[in-house]
Amino acid sequence: MNGAVITSEDLRAAHLGTVASTISRLAAAQQQAVTWALTISAAMTTASVALDSPLPAVAGIVACTALWMTHAVHLTAERAWRTHYADILDGGPVTATPRELLGPSWSHVGTWRAALSWSVAPLHGAITASLLVIAALVFLI
Repeated sequence: MNGAVITSEDLRAAHLGTVASTISRLAAAQQQAVTWALTISAAMTTASVALDSPLPAVAGIVACTALWMTHAVHLTAERAWRTHYADILDGGPVTATPRELLGPSWSHVGTWRAALSWSVAPLHGAITASLLVIAALVFLI
């Protein structure tokens, strides 16, 4: 050891860096959910029209709904970590996770709230609705 003393402020700064990187990874995961939803919807629309079958579009609805929920879960977790970051900046205790924010209520209420939020619902709702329209049109025509 070099004899350096690690202060509580050094630990706080290191923890803030870890929390910030966690928030960045969650934001990147949300972007991937959107990218995959758009890619899958385009592929399933093309497949439905080419095969003259609504089944690919229906499969796309299922996949895109799962990605919608994945996006919501990541957004909920990101919000919890951002709150945790702000608490640490305000002098709150340095804890490993925002455990109180990620408890059982997070897995239900927070996720549904995020899924219906303005930053998630319009995009994923439009993707799902467009696949539903494609499935109906291919089925009826």
